[in-house]
Amino acid sequence: MIASTLTTPRLALRTPESADFEHYAAFLMGPRGRFFGAPKTEAQAREVFDALTGHWSSKGYGPWVFTLKGDARALGTAGVSQPETLPEPELIWSIWRDEDEGKGYAAEAAIAARTAFYAETGAASVVSYIDPANSRSVALATRLGAQPDPASPAPFDGGVTYRHPAPDADGSPEAYA
Repeated sequence: MIASTLTTPRLALRTPESADFEHYAAFLMGPRGRFFGAPKTEAQAREVFDALTGHWSSKGYGPWVFTLKGDARALGTAGVSQPETLPEPELIWSIWRDEDEGKGYAAEAAIAARTAFYAETGAASVVSYIDPANSRSVALATRLGAQPDPASPAPFDGGVTYRHPAPDADGSPEAYA
């Protein structure tokens, strides 16, 4: 099992808690969640949130919720998910509010999550499935060193699979982009 908490220079990452549901539901029920199938109803948001929290129990890893150090307000999620419907582990990220966009939080959290996943599981590869219309996620995947992998089709129509770089051979941590 991967550590339930991580820290970066600015962020604290932790497993999701029930108190996060209100903010996650607002994300999934509003326009920010459009690349996650939003808008969703509250019941649908609950189902997705329960799957997010349950992933940790069933797989021993999953997306963390991240906050600024010393501040309990959840900013978003970052981590690796692999429900049974996905052929490979997927690094995912989200920022839940407009005012938290563009500050590098998702990149910092995603790098920490990817590094922990590689170090703790011994995995050699992780992907991100991205809708090309999601320009911010395409830019972030590129910033993280991921490249389109045309040999691995995305599990949804029109999606692109971005393959992340393999972990460093010496196991050293990745720099924060």
